[in-house]
Amino acid sequence: MKARHRPQRSCVACRETAEQRELVRLVYGEQGLAVDERRRAPGRGAYLCRRPACWQRARETSTAKGGGPLGHALRATLTDADRGTLAVYARTLEPAGDATTAHEHAATAAAHTAKRDAGGSGAA
Repeated sequence: MKARHRPQRSCVACRETAEQRELVRLVYGEQGLAVDERRRAPGRGAYLCRRPACWQRARETSTAKGGGPLGHALRATLTDADRGTLAVYARTLEPAGDATTAHEHAATAAAHTAKRDAGGSGAA
């Protein structure tokens, strides 16, 4: 049986690739920045992994000229309210799960690199 395709996305803070469902989608729409848990909201989207350090980095770099990696990915200038949205959601993340998540990200990235280097086209 053919393996089912699983979409890959990159965290805009750490640039590690993971399965789309493992990342949190942020969307920038008419009401500003929002966390899109279901990954279905309309608007320009970007992804962050579930590590608190990535959320911290996204929040800190969003004040830079051009909005940092998150602002660039969303093609938007983030406001203080948008940075507040990041801070509120970051508080819900489990710091204890950070090591497991980092290990899972590394394993996923290594598998993706090995597949690419082997010349895999995605078909199993």
